[in-house]
Amino acid sequence: MGIMAKGAQEISLATPFASKTFFYSGPPLEAGPNSLGKRHYSYRFALRKFVDALTRAGASCVELPMPEFYADKNALPQTDRDAIARDVIVPHLIFRSTEEIRLLKFAYNIACFAWEFDVLDDFTRRDGNMLDNQAHMLSICDEVWVPCAFTKSVLNKFGVARVEVLPAPIDIPLLEADEATRRRSDWLLELAAIPALPMNHNPHWGLEDSLIANRSAYKPLFTWMQDRSANPLVFVSVFNPEDHRKNLNAMLRGFYTFSKINGDAVLIIKLVTSLASHDIAPREMVFKLIANKLDDNGVLQSDRILFVSDFLTDEELDALYRSADFYLCASIAEGQNLPLLEAMGRGAVPVSTRHTAMADYLDDENSIEVPSRRIDNFIPYLAPATFARRFQIDHSDEHDVFAALMAANSTPPEKRKRMSAAAAAAVRRLYGPELVAAQIAARLDAIARKIHDGVGA
Repeated sequence: MGIMAKGAQEISLATPFASKTFFYSGPPLEAGPNSLGKRHYSYRFALRKFVDALTRAGASCVELPMPEFYADKNALPQTDRDAIARDVIVPHLIFRSTEEIRLLKFAYNIACFAWEFDVLDDFTRRDGNMLDNQAHMLSICDEVWVPCAFTKSVLNKFGVARVEVLPAPIDIPLLEADEATRRRSDWLLELAAIPALPMNHNPHWGLEDSLIANRSAYKPLFTWMQDRSANPLVFVSVFNPEDHRKNLNAMLRGFYTFSKINGDAVLIIKLVTSLASHDIAPREMVFKLIANKLDDNGVLQSDRILFVSDFLTDEELDALYRSADFYLCASIAEGQNLPLLEAMGRGAVPVSTRHTAMADYLDDENSIEVPSRRIDNFIPYLAPATFARRFQIDHSDEHDVFAALMAANSTPPEKRKRMSAAAAAAVRRLYGPELVAAQIAARLDAIARKIHDGVGA
């Protein structure tokens, strides 16, 4: 989700990688940029952020869809061979799930791996395949870059030794002076024509009932917002609705109860999915994508919860983040949580859980915590459950979400302003592209020195 705001000033980066070539391999085509909401789609977002930052830092980035086909450097085009002729280390960045890792034989292979659970699959069954053994597949790489300290601790625990915390960079463009002084609610004007569907669920409805109820409900955001105050309290969230980590039941029901207290609050949810690929019409989205995440079978109908499924341009997504007073996240686990960081960088205050990746960057100065507790997993669709491992998750319920929303609602304006500034500052301090590029340069220099000295990296 690389975003450049309309009228924004591009920040020029230092160029530590002038004349340096990086090879990279991304998700296979079926999990690529045209497959939003499908398995492993998030690797493509992280890939683009790394490539954009490296390119702006002077590097030449070359994608190799099938790196395993290159037996040696001579299999490369002449221009690529010339570019790496004098390099001590030729980096190959792998943005793939473990079973899809493929090595580039002559390169230094780095798995850019996101993982948010406390167990890995480290066992190859008699009738199984080594490709399914996560610990093995990560260990065949020269090293692994992970986005957060939690993931590093899990990999180390399962015997993966060469692990560095090197997260995807988050680029927050500077705004022109006239844009920077706009009120948050003014950014909603950029999205006035974007259609949205309200939360409209009844467990007694079949598909036809839902279609009838939502026949004329897919309306522009302006229509849904016109009866609000001039300065509504805007919450935003961005996620793949098929992702069971997002804890939709707690988020939606917690916000529904809160909206009964603050009638000017609205939750705008951008769904990261391709309705066309699922053969779903917009008016079907709640019934087909959301209803099966509501585990207590109660009615949930609210025009204060709005779903946006249309493709948003970079400028529109930037406006959505900048319109938000708060970003709502009730996730049970995250590897980095790029949308939350994108929103924070634009000043939205997180109302969020603070475990897994979020523990690296959320605190009392920049966020409001959604309480959670460590429990044995009960969700059968999460990755470790599919390989029959017992593990724990950090779970929050609707009462936790409601309590956090009430705390957000009662936060004085001046304190909210300080928290907004602290949220943006944390993203720049920890994930700025220039900072990440410098960390990559330092890491590659350390590897090159060890290789030159004949010491294992």
